[in-house]
Amino acid sequence: IRGEYLYKLSDALGQKLLDPPNVAGWPGYRIWVSTTTLPERHEMTDELVDGTPRRFGRLYYSVKKPNSVDFIKRFPDPYDPVKLVKSMGECLTAFKVDAEREELFLATLLEGADTYDWNPDDPNAPRRISNFLKLIFELPEYQLA
Repeated sequence: IRGEYLYKLSDALGQKLLDPPNVAGWPGYRIWVSTTTLPERHEMTDELVDGTPRRFGRLYYSVKKPNSVDFIKRFPDPYDPVKLVKSMGECLTAFKVDAEREELFLATLLEGADTYDWNPDDPNAPRRISNFLKLIFELPEYQLA
């Protein structure tokens, strides 16, 4: 079922697996972004982060919900939210995290709390991490990189 899910998902995103338009493959950059594919891409990344099922026809396909706390603990200093958002942002995007972007990332991760209140072992941390990941995946720079 996983192969079928990936096949249907890639088709919905505009790239039919193993069937490129020509020997050069699929065109990239801004061709990827359209009023059809962008919402599909956002929905797909949200599904991956949340582990929610997707329906294709009569069948539902689901992915295992990732353990977001285990994921962030693989980054240096996961208990320091400033360092965490910077290192995660630079790992998951193709750009350097500037002060403005760092502020946006921090505000999303902390949800109004102070930096000293951040603790990845807090019961609310998985939701906050998921929201932060969704933000990164929906950035225009993420979509074009």
